[in-house]
Amino acid sequence: MRVALSPGSSTVGLPSIGLATGIFIPGSGTGSFTSTLTVSTTATPTGTFTLALTGTDNRSPEGGARRATATLVVLAPQQALSVVGAQIDVMHTSGVLNGGQANALEAKLNATVTSLNAGKTIAGCKELNALVNEVNGNVLAGLLTKSQADSLLDGPLGIVAITVTIPC
Repeated sequence: MRVALSPGSSTVGLPSIGLATGIFIPGSGTGSFTSTLTVSTTATPTGTFTLALTGTDNRSPEGGARRATATLVVLAPQQALSVVGAQIDVMHTSGVLNGGQANALEAKLNATVTSLNAGKTIAGCKELNALVNEVNGNVLAGLLTKSQADSLLDGPLGIVAITVTIPC
């Protein structure tokens, strides 16, 4: 989430939200600036939550508190894996991956979801590791660029983050 503050806003804060912690970077500024909110969750149940954001404009006399809301969506690992699957589908339909390459990756995703749904965490983790290895192998083979691989592996909905939430 990116929060744009009006000129003169000088401090930004995130109230306690109970289910997650957040940090604005930068946490304050002068004039017109943009701050990025990074939210981290630990043991947060899946669901949709409303975050209350508060900014304080220290200018006088027009200053004061400004409030906004943002939505935090916490996905189960199986749900997050569907996002990765959609990215693989896009790589297939755009011609980056052929049908066999995309199917091989999606088979590992499907096996992971099946294992996790059955409570077989170790098996799910092994499938995810195999998927990471295959993505990296596709980079070495020149089928995927590093950036394309990163879109599957990195970020808050990437395979690496998902393996941490399982935990593997």
